[in-house]
Amino acid sequence: MSTTFTSRFASTKSRLMAVTAAAGAAAALTGGAAFYNTAQADAAPASASAPAPFGTSRLLQSEDFRGTGAKPPVQLDVETAYLNGGMALSACTGEMTMADVAGVDAPDVDAGWRSDRIKGHALSENVSRAGTAAKATKFAGKITRALQNCARANEPKGHWYYGPAYTARVAGGTITWRIAHDGTAHHPATGAVAVVRKGTYFGIVELDQDISGHPGKTVKMLGTQAIKRFAN
Repeated sequence: MSTTFTSRFASTKSRLMAVTAAAGAAAALTGGAAFYNTAQADAAPASASAPAPFGTSRLLQSEDFRGTGAKPPVQLDVETAYLNGGMALSACTGEMTMADVAGVDAPDVDAGWRSDRIKGHALSENVSRAGTAAKATKFAGKITRALQNCARANEPKGHWYYGPAYTARVAGGTITWRIAHDGTAHHPATGAVAVVRKGTYFGIVELDQDISGHPGKTVKMLGTQAIKRFAN
């Protein structure tokens, strides 16, 4: 981005100098004042600040699973993408979607992952982009607070709940994650969830089951890879 901006700015500056010189020469010949229109010259830097394209490239890709370094490795190879969004954010938040969080005009791409090696759905992700970084922080906080409703340890056997929240700065962004536990006596881990944010991008990544034996560590790794997919 910086290289493109610099080259466009340099080109703009050269055009501006050329127009100025020509206008000055005309003024010298006519004895009048020199005027020039800078609208075209100012257009190039503005285009350099246009937002990056938003689409499924902002979602986790298969190579990101290898990039986590998780042991055992995350082995998910079947993805279902939802280009128009609308997928529920989490097993905890019911029918709540990204439109409920950020408005119906917010861009929204979702995906679900599974594997032939694993029974059932394994991973879901929902990503959006806000108009400003401040709004992205606000919307990520709204999702985090919604997940708090499932952070209770008095669930009966066969029901699950989220444990305490942990927050860290990773890859230039912020991640807040929780481990999901079953309500049985020993409270085994059954999955994990992470809310991620960087710049104007934000989203949620959820492990719907424990696919590694270390769901908290795994979801943090996946959340870090998700943040690296964000452009700013």
